[in-house]
Amino acid sequence: MYTPHSIPCALLLLLSLTACQQEVLTEEKRPALPQEAPISFTRGMVDNVSRVGNGLEEYATTMGVWGWRKQDGEKEQVFRHQRVYYDPAEQGWFYSPLKYWNTRSTYDFYAYAPYEPSLVTIEDGKWIHIVGVSVAGENVQETPHAQEVKVFSQDTDWMVARAGQTDVPGTYGATVQFCMQHVLSKLNVRICISQEMADATTSVTLDELTVGTFAASGSFAQQLLHTPVTAAERAVEEWTLAPGAQGLTLGRTTSCTIPTSYSYVLESLLLPQAVDMDDALQMAYTLHYADGHGETFRYSLLLREASADFETLVSGCNYTLSFTIAPSSIQFQASAYQWADGETGNVALP
Repeated sequence: MYTPHSIPCALLLLLSLTACQQEVLTEEKRPALPQEAPISFTRGMVDNVSRVGNGLEEYATTMGVWGWRKQDGEKEQVFRHQRVYYDPAEQGWFYSPLKYWNTRSTYDFYAYAPYEPSLVTIEDGKWIHIVGVSVAGENVQETPHAQEVKVFSQDTDWMVARAGQTDVPGTYGATVQFCMQHVLSKLNVRICISQEMADATTSVTLDELTVGTFAASGSFAQQLLHTPVTAAERAVEEWTLAPGAQGLTLGRTTSCTIPTSYSYVLESLLLPQAVDMDDALQMAYTLHYADGHGETFRYSLLLREASADFETLVSGCNYTLSFTIAPSSIQFQASAYQWADGETGNVALP
């Protein structure tokens, strides 16, 4: 039985217990500590040092990631070929389950795109290998465009973040951004007619176009931390062609009208490889006249005669042959350059 003096004491005890309970609930709602912040990936770039344009999601919507945490001389793997995907609705890159930064550690990350669980491995925690790569010669310019399309739906445009992201501090709110490089080669053909030819005909059609006989399958073993640039780097053999892989001829399946301004009629991926002496571009085109008759002509060009750059197709390089059909001749230019923005150039040929 409570005495009159015991009631205030009981109320005081109850208030004290309630205050403690409220304090515990408040503690649970505190934001995550910096060392508990999730590791996130931001918009990757493709062949672009300036980090402007050429977002990875324009080429691939998945990537594979490896990552290691380093602290006090110890190294622990935190990402083991993790699939990271792009969500167009959220306009961001996501993965699950989440991993978290440790603010006392630094990190090394390596990546490639698109994600493929069975073909890709990493060697010595640094060098990315892709086995069993094949291309079918998809031409994304069956409907000609004034510009390169650059995005392929059937053949895989393999990309590797050659340098990765190393010694990244485990900072609260930090994001990881990769700069990917194409590891295949790309061959383009564009064509136009001169104004003089346009005035002399009602139209000119490109009826046939084939290019070379190339190896269609092989494997990639990374040895360089950037796209090969120098002669010595271009000589590094990162690609091994599969035995008997020769036999891929690029070309068009439909005819098209040739305009007076350059239009791309072929854009295809190729494995980096030496070009054979007899690999040639061959085309057939027809001049159509007002009286209804037409004249068909055939033209052939050995790739090695186009330019010294066409003797060997190099990883990450974009090769373009440009033709102008005139009444008395066919004029052409050859160019070879890295896929990075602003690194284009033409070499005029006689």
